[in-house]
Amino acid sequence: MKRLSEDEVWYWYNKIEEQKNSGMMLITFCEKYNLNEVKFTNMKHRISYKRDSDPEGYEKLRALTKLWKSSGLRASKFAHEHNINVRYLGQMTTHLNYVAIIEKFKAQQEEKPMHFIEVKATPLSTGESPITQAPISELIEKQNDIEMIITKGVKVTISPNIDSMKIIKIIELLKDL
Repeated sequence: MKRLSEDEVWYWYNKIEEQKNSGMMLITFCEKYNLNEVKFTNMKHRISYKRDSDPEGYEKLRALTKLWKSSGLRASKFAHEHNINVRYLGQMTTHLNYVAIIEKFKAQQEEKPMHFIEVKATPLSTGESPITQAPISELIEKQNDIEMIITKGVKVTISPNIDSMKIIKIIELLKDL
């Protein structure tokens, strides 16, 4: 099995949370976002690993896995001595690594201060609106700025006379935040 990068683990964590919060069935969610259902299910299992289905067993296995990691023993010997399946040690190790990655990303997001981005339109030529190419003085009234606050701590203010293609590009950049 290919080892996932930290970004991939974070991506799957967010997709799993998104599916959970969407109220959609797993199959429907995977079809809508063109996700491989088997991969999604496997990642969901690795990320939540027995935490929800067997909380008591999870805590015992988590403690045993940490003990094994600090013991220096081979997994098979440790598993035999503690009467557990060696596969569980590997699965819990993967899970704990994923949890550490997810916690790191969460902490990074919490530490980030709110950023303010001001986007100003540049007229095509002096006195012209970039959208209508008509003199700005002919606009009926000054409109309010568009202000977007993204939950990840980003605030974007867009002035009313910005080119529509620039707005589309800004939205495309922000949609993955």
